[in-house]
Amino acid sequence: MAPIMKIASTCLCVALLLSSLSLFQSAENPQGALSYPINSSVRFRSSGNLSSQALVLSSANNGFYLAVQGNGSDANSGEYLCWLSVMDQTDPVNHLQVWRAPCDPVLQRVSMNDSCYFGITSAGDLTLVVGQSFVTGTVTYSSNTSTLGVSHAVLSDWGRILLQTVNNATVFTTGDTPSPASCLGPFNL
Repeated sequence: MAPIMKIASTCLCVALLLSSLSLFQSAENPQGALSYPINSSVRFRSSGNLSSQALVLSSANNGFYLAVQGNGSDANSGEYLCWLSVMDQTDPVNHLQVWRAPCDPVLQRVSMNDSCYFGITSAGDLTLVVGQSFVTGTVTYSSNTSTLGVSHAVLSDWGRILLQTVNNATVFTTGDTPSPASCLGPFNL
């Protein structure tokens, strides 16, 4: 499935409707982007009852990737779960989760009528948003970096999300905010 891209003056939005077990890959870079700019978002919506993910960013050595992941829908609750994960793919058999946000299962819940959005706001906050749009939804995770001059995100070769300025100075790293072990779990696709 090809992503639908729409460029607007305020936001570059990549809209994805994912089927079960699908993985976002851009036509320009099949391994994912090496840098993710501000004013960008990716829409994720779980469909069916299987787990799925949308690849957002890969490390330069392709050892790690950042993805928006979710489990299948629950017909009884009308919800699915959605979260950000950094996955270690250096072991070809077991892709281990090395970072995840949010960890609170309540914050991971998404109504079947809503979508889950990953993005970096124009102010420079790396966010996960749940709702009808990236702009108007509820923020379930934020890097709280709006005053630090963030221009883009990169994923390091050791599995950390780095938020950097236009001069590539790192002003935030997920290494400073590790996920508790209880939050990390197997996620096999």
